[in-house]
Amino acid sequence: MGCLQCYNKVEKITGRLFGLYGTFVAQNPWSMIIIAIVANVFMGIGMSRMEIEKDIEVLYTPENNKAMKDRTKINTLFGDKSAINFFPHSQTGSGNYADIIFEANGNIITENCLSEIRRVRDKIVSFTIPDTTNDVPWKYSDICAKRNSECVITGNVVLGSSFKKHIYFGNISYPYLENNFMGDVFGNVKVANGVLKYASIIKLRFYLNKALSNKEKVTKWMEAFLKQNKAISTNITKTLFAHSDSLNNEISSNLDDDIVLFILTFSFIIVYASLATANWKCVSDKQNLVKSGVLVTIMSIVGSIGLVSSFHVKVVDMVGVMPFLILGIGIDDMFVLLSGLAGTYDDNPEMKPEERIKQVMKSSGVGITITTLTDLIAFFVGASSSFLSVKNFCIYTGTSVLLCYLNYLTFFMGCMTLHEQRIAGNKHCCTYKKVNNGRYNESAIKTCMCNGSKPTKREDIEGPVEKYPHKLISKFVTIKPLKVVIIIIFISFVSISIWGSVQFDQGLDLKLLVPKKSYLYKFNELDKTHFSYNIPISFVIETKANYSQVATWKVFEKLQKDAEMDTAIDSTKSLNWLNDFRMSPFYDNTSEVNFTASLRSKFLPRMPHFQNDIVFDKVSGLIKSSRFFVFTWQTKDSNEYHEVMSRMRDIVQNTSLHAVTTYSPAFIFFEQYQVILPETLKNLGMTVLASFVVTSVLLPHPALIFLILLTLVMILVGLIGFMYFWELTLNFITMIHIIMSVGFSVDYCAHIGHGFMDSRSSDRHLGAQRAIKKTGAQIFNGALSSFIGIIFLVFSESFIFQSFFKIMFLTIIFGVAHSLFFLPNVLSIIGPKFEDDTYRTQNEKYSTICKSKVYSEDKNIKTLFMTNKVELLQPLIIPRLYEATHI
Repeated sequence: MGCLQCYNKVEKITGRLFGLYGTFVAQNPWSMIIIAIVANVFMGIGMSRMEIEKDIEVLYTPENNKAMKDRTKINTLFGDKSAINFFPHSQTGSGNYADIIFEANGNIITENCLSEIRRVRDKIVSFTIPDTTNDVPWKYSDICAKRNSECVITGNVVLGSSFKKHIYFGNISYPYLENNFMGDVFGNVKVANGVLKYASIIKLRFYLNKALSNKEKVTKWMEAFLKQNKAISTNITKTLFAHSDSLNNEISSNLDDDIVLFILTFSFIIVYASLATANWKCVSDKQNLVKSGVLVTIMSIVGSIGLVSSFHVKVVDMVGVMPFLILGIGIDDMFVLLSGLAGTYDDNPEMKPEERIKQVMKSSGVGITITTLTDLIAFFVGASSSFLSVKNFCIYTGTSVLLCYLNYLTFFMGCMTLHEQRIAGNKHCCTYKKVNNGRYNESAIKTCMCNGSKPTKREDIEGPVEKYPHKLISKFVTIKPLKVVIIIIFISFVSISIWGSVQFDQGLDLKLLVPKKSYLYKFNELDKTHFSYNIPISFVIETKANYSQVATWKVFEKLQKDAEMDTAIDSTKSLNWLNDFRMSPFYDNTSEVNFTASLRSKFLPRMPHFQNDIVFDKVSGLIKSSRFFVFTWQTKDSNEYHEVMSRMRDIVQNTSLHAVTTYSPAFIFFEQYQVILPETLKNLGMTVLASFVVTSVLLPHPALIFLILLTLVMILVGLIGFMYFWELTLNFITMIHIIMSVGFSVDYCAHIGHGFMDSRSSDRHLGAQRAIKKTGAQIFNGALSSFIGIIFLVFSESFIFQSFFKIMFLTIIFGVAHSLFFLPNVLSIIGPKFEDDTYRTQNEKYSTICKSKVYSEDKNIKTLFMTNKVELLQPLIIPRLYEATHI
């Protein structure tokens, strides 16, 4: 009883507060509408300051991660030698480059094919770009990465005269030819006894100078590179091309398509909401009110983008999902408020508009507040993410959710007041002119279009989709065999979901973010299929060491061997300058000075690939810092080796050398694997905990809170389990969608829970039925409108939109199934039980009176009830009234 008293007290307080606000809005509808419009327009002006972030490294890697800090440190130590002594493995970043893949129908190792490739290469290196500053055109040789004063082009060796001899004699060694690795030059190969016999693909990579002071030149050249390749025609081979900025550019290239999808979604939402709520009656039809509800979502989207942009928070590609999401959330709130409005006609059809709006806020204010708070919590928890893309998406979407809530409380409730004032005046929904009740001799068309009367019960203002779903669904909580079947189905569902959750994996290939129609998508598909890569991993000794001493090189050697023992490392490809120097005839360890002198004057001039790996002190001339490299085995997907980063760091932690760092450019993108699972669990836990607090405050009954949380956990387990079956993985994109699903799931469950408690029934079965009657239609309509809000994303080529659709689809299906079938069944068995059913029985009896002939004929009974001068619990005092309740 104490729990019920607590619930009643909280409901009384919240009801009073919302009721007071409803009264205020009803008294000042135009003021609330104008304030909302002006505020949103003012915030929308901030869109003029909107900035877009496209850099994938900034967007999709954890902020200030260890690999980024290590890169800064290594850049400071070794600098960038791409202008004078470029070697791909010594780059500290992904670098700047442009690629062309040539594909032939047959063997590409023929003079005809090579001649065509040579012609294309010559066009690429020779086209010029005008310089607007000094009118001197420039070309590839002015911005290329160089070694020995020549531009570095991977694959150029196959276009030289020496390669013709290898073709003639049939001795093209593979995978190494003249000390050049050919695994990243030839694709779709056939090799016999170490000799290349066949290849249908050749890839050229044009490296660019990363250290160039004028970065704009590199960008312009890469843009011109794409245009040149599109204009070049080939006869024997087919070409595909890309450059180092292609991924950044193509990920954000879907804006036009997204706008079209949003317009279609917006249009269908208006059509659905109008049809779902239309009753085609001149007075009580509320299609115009529904359109104002859809307009609220548009205002919220524009206002939030403008407001957040004015604080210089950059727009990221994930923000494109936000409008579709807000449409669903907003329309859900609208149906909750409309359901509350319909309920007031059962309570008292003669209410004044001001009193009716007050009752709507008292009955539905808690519902939309729970919806908003749980969604806000999910997004503001997500705003703490270490991924900028997730953080900014959550800031934009969370702000939009908040504005949507405020706009419904102001603009929409103001419109609802005007709507009710129109009905109270018996005015036409379109012309706003007063209409007649109709005459018997008038045509059916005129009666339908021009005549009408004020509604007297809930069914008079509800549309078809509001009337019927709850009638069917409520059967599932009254028929015992169906209840048993439902429980068995959900137990099976949870079992399957747990199995799927155990198999759930993490990771994301950023190339999946590219739309399929893009030139880059086709390039990536061919590149991933036919080419493999070794990931270079450097071990950097940051401080001075006595390199001439045996103890030092033994520690070096142990560090290298420990790394090479890892199953992911190819021990045959390591590059260690100290090992090679020790085995050379120039090695002199008689003193540190002699060691350094011999290294600088004799060894390094003959080994240019080691020159980038040693830094000498400018004062003493001794070695200040150095590094060596190990390489992973060839892989078509670098994400396969993300765990190697942790193992290499463990090796460094256990070495006796001081200030040693291990680093690879790939580590920057591997960092997501280190944080994605802990961050997901942390954010998910915080969101569930916060939702628990909100539910506890607004629905303070232990049994109800436990059942809502149990249902929430079941939905989340089902979501994660079925994500595995739909071939989705845990990554920074799906992470926020999972967290976001908590808000939606709590919304669905809380509506049913609130409806059950609001029934105040001493019979659990009856309470569950009443909960479905009160909230079933709004849940069904909200879910259906949310589904319409995402359905057009199926046609998007964006991975972000596709994954959002899949997760939202699962969330909607599982949320509706659990809230309308599982939770009511459980509540009908073990839900909270009221000892007194007086309040609800009184309402139901009054509803029966409203429909009776006695009520319509006897104005005295009507007056007695409306002035609260009759007590229904004592029907014998007024026999005729008691008789009326039993008709």
